[in-house]
Amino acid sequence: MQNQTLVQLIYTSRLVFDASTPEGWSLIEDIVARAHERNTRNGITGFLLVGKDWVAQILEGENARVNTTFHRILSDPRHTDIRLIDVRIITRRKFDGWAMGASRRPMSALPPQMSAHAVGFAPVSFEAILAMARDEAA
Repeated sequence: MQNQTLVQLIYTSRLVFDASTPEGWSLIEDIVARAHERNTRNGITGFLLVGKDWVAQILEGENARVNTTFHRILSDPRHTDIRLIDVRIITRRKFDGWAMGASRRPMSALPPQMSAHAVGFAPVSFEAILAMARDEAA
């Protein structure tokens, strides 16, 4: 059944606020706390990478629930330029046990294709984002 297929979705977007400020990081903490509650109820796992003005997020779960979550994210006014990188069918989760993990990545630690000017516009590989998230979650 299509809706019970386990998928992994990765997207990037630009924040409409500066996450490197105390006020901006407080908004990130609120987003993560609310997502953790909702994701726990819906069987969604994943990880959020955060830069000064961008995010890259991995969502994992049943296809229908991941799609519902992503459509809710699309209407969130706290970010723009949302770019779906890929959706893949998976046999097991990479972030099992993480209803919503999050980490702030210093801009200097990002690969060139994820510079402040590139996120949402230039090609960013699924594998590069997944590798960064796995490193941060370890």
